[in-house]
Amino acid sequence: MNMRLIALLFSAGLLPVSLSVKADTTAGTLPLRTLIIHALNTQPSVAMASWETEMRHQETNMSKASLYPTLDASSEAMRKKTDEHDNEQNIENKLALSYRVADFGVRSSNIEKAEHKEAASQFDFQQELLSVAQKTSDAYLAVEKTRQILTVIDGEKLFYKKMLSDFSELISAGAAMQSDIRKVQVSIDSLSTQELNYRAQLDTQLMMLRNMTGDYVTADNLGKLPEFFNKYIFNVHKDDIMKEIMKDNPTYLSLNKAVSAASADYSAAKSANYPVVDFNAGYTDNSPSKDAQQDDYQDEFKVGIKVGINIFNGFKNQSEAAKFSAKYTQAKLGLDDFLIRSRNSVDASVSKYQTGADSLVISTRSYDNAGKLIELYKEEFKLGQKSLLDFISSRNEHYQAHLTMIESQFAIYQAKLDQMTQLAKLLPELYLTPGEIQPQSGSLIQ
Repeated sequence: MNMRLIALLFSAGLLPVSLSVKADTTAGTLPLRTLIIHALNTQPSVAMASWETEMRHQETNMSKASLYPTLDASSEAMRKKTDEHDNEQNIENKLALSYRVADFGVRSSNIEKAEHKEAASQFDFQQELLSVAQKTSDAYLAVEKTRQILTVIDGEKLFYKKMLSDFSELISAGAAMQSDIRKVQVSIDSLSTQELNYRAQLDTQLMMLRNMTGDYVTADNLGKLPEFFNKYIFNVHKDDIMKEIMKDNPTYLSLNKAVSAASADYSAAKSANYPVVDFNAGYTDNSPSKDAQQDDYQDEFKVGIKVGINIFNGFKNQSEAAKFSAKYTQAKLGLDDFLIRSRNSVDASVSKYQTGADSLVISTRSYDNAGKLIELYKEEFKLGQKSLLDFISSRNEHYQAHLTMIESQFAIYQAKLDQMTQLAKLLPELYLTPGEIQPQSGSLIQ
């Protein structure tokens, strides 16, 4: 892992500095923070993004090398046959110094392009961290939601099974009929079918967490829901969110750098139409054999200034300039496309949050009223004013309201997670330290 990059991101404020970590760290549990750290250190995509930054950094160094002179040395042993001597031998040692004095902006544009690409790769690395953290959090929320729903289903099944065991007594007392038994059995079967579907969903999400983190995650060893899901204040003002995206979102910042890199590429292509000025100096040292003609092998020192310009190359320069102009336009359109997609995503997350919040209020009220209704029906059933079927129906309304409450609450959590990812606030909520992000660089393929 490129620790230089990690340290740079922390010092630049692109990743959070470690503060007090408030997470469920009960022995034997796997908090969301731990799962995310393990996912960041396990997923090859994170390591790939890290190595991409290293590659771009070295490309920047390579482009800056053009600002320095080049010094070359060579040594050559030669043998030739002349009319006067059958075998003349010479060892020629050369030392050459060259330096580009002026190129009218080609080097500076190439360096600028490399620096922008390096900066873009750092933002891409941060975005990959965010993406992996979001995927892990998505799976975590899905598991937690399904786990809560299964707990409700188990409670309902337990209630109906107990009622089924008491039916002989109810029938003897004339408080229930055979149709009521059928209704209870239908309710149990319906709950069992729902349980099978939810357990299949739970297994799928647990498998995803295991594959992403390398941990043996189960519904029982998953840590508590982090407090920041409840404490995070969701921003419903879409224009303000878009402004924050254009300030903090890593993908936007990366695309912005891509536009700048394309602009530098275009500038370099235009500068290729101008002449270049090179300074050259060279020294040649000869060591001929004794029988060689010494005057033919004189030592030599040369210094010169070379000016070169391309007069015609089949319109290659013009084509390159047009190509990079198109690339620049394409980069700007890519930025516009991201803003449109971000706006759609913001609209969706705000709508999801508001719908979830409204639904939670209604379902909570419905849950409370259904609970009171159950108690009333229970008393009226004892007095013979309500049938057992009425009592069972009221129980089902209470159950459905409970499920809707859970769905609504987790819709709010999901909307908050989406916004934290959009605004690059998810990682700061986790308080990661540089030493905790160490993606594996090894390959599974030998």
